[in-house]
Amino acid sequence: MKKEHNIKLSFNDNLNTHSLKRIVGYYYEAYIELDNKFENMTEDDYSKIMFAKIEKAKTEKERDKIAEEYAKNMKKHYPLTKPYSTLSFNNQVNKLNGYIEFKFEDIENQFELPLLDFISYDLNNINEYIIFFINYFDLVMDKLDKKDLDKIKLNTLYEIKFISELAKKYYDKIVNDVKKMQTIFKICIDLVYQLKINDYTKDLTKNLTREQRFFVFNQVNNKPFKEIANNFRTIDSLDYNYDYIDTKIPEVIVAIIKTIDPEGKEISQKYEYETNNLYTAFYIILYNIISIKNWHIKICGNCGRYFLTQKENVSYCERIVSKNETCKDIGNKEYQKRKQETDNTYRKYRTIGTRKKTRASRNPEIDIYQKDLEQFRKIGKQMYKDVCDGKISNEKFAKWVEEQDK
Repeated sequence: MKKEHNIKLSFNDNLNTHSLKRIVGYYYEAYIELDNKFENMTEDDYSKIMFAKIEKAKTEKERDKIAEEYAKNMKKHYPLTKPYSTLSFNNQVNKLNGYIEFKFEDIENQFELPLLDFISYDLNNINEYIIFFINYFDLVMDKLDKKDLDKIKLNTLYEIKFISELAKKYYDKIVNDVKKMQTIFKICIDLVYQLKINDYTKDLTKNLTREQRFFVFNQVNNKPFKEIANNFRTIDSLDYNYDYIDTKIPEVIVAIIKTIDPEGKEISQKYEYETNNLYTAFYIILYNIISIKNWHIKICGNCGRYFLTQKENVSYCERIVSKNETCKDIGNKEYQKRKQETDNTYRKYRTIGTRKKTRASRNPEIDIYQKDLEQFRKIGKQMYKDVCDGKISNEKFAKWVEEQDK
């Protein structure tokens, strides 16, 4: 494989979706014969070719033959149930006996951002490092010697054990640079979204917008993105588009628009970029999502990884951590368990609060009672929220409540 990068990124401002075309690593449980013709062609592209052939067919017999060929190839090369999957954090590479294919593919995402997965990898864990090596081959291929890189071709199956050994061989050459970029993106995201930062920084920046916090990050840290921020070119960015309209007949176009989008709310502007650096694509993704007010980056209360959500009070991501459960499923179970455990404690907390309120009301001239009530409410409310979110134990909350019973 040549050390060439042809990464394409597009952003649809109406749907808030990112489409990223890059090298993707897929895992196959069993070996199958791959056909490069179809591996290099999307399902949509193939369909357009075959529909065009059907339209040009001169006889019904010829049309039926093309349709039969189309149906056969769709079933074989573009099945509804894919014979491959993407490896995730919960996969144990040393227990897998399948194959890896590297494929240049365009994948559209909204909340499953490759940037957030990238910064969530623990590269001190060899299992996660190997999965990272497979899933982000664009970032590691430049570190491979030509001899080893020449052993890898796109659209070809390789035993996962071979890829794993190759990844281990280059661990020391890869991880330092990757960890550096992980840290830069993490610190930026933590500040912008008020995550893992100290109380002083949180108080200092809490009334700023996300864009303003992004500016603060760049200024304070001497613009750490400067080497990648401009490493791209734009393509056809000044255009309005309907993805589902593919005809040049004006009467048909207008009829579809009047039926589907009479108020003009669904027409979108797509911004497209090309770059030879996946970090630049990550930077563009981050730059775009910061401005979306109802999107929030959070850290999962179960797996500890970053995720994107539209709900600010969500504490768990929807990554699959076992065959039948996601972090959200586990979080809901833990929440219900904690809620049951805290019911008695919470009732006592409310009883004490009522007693303090009564004492403050009957003695308005004594400031210490009013201050005691305000502090009790402020600390208690936060502690109860933290115990429900799993940030502190019920025992810690119960101990604090007991200390207030005086």
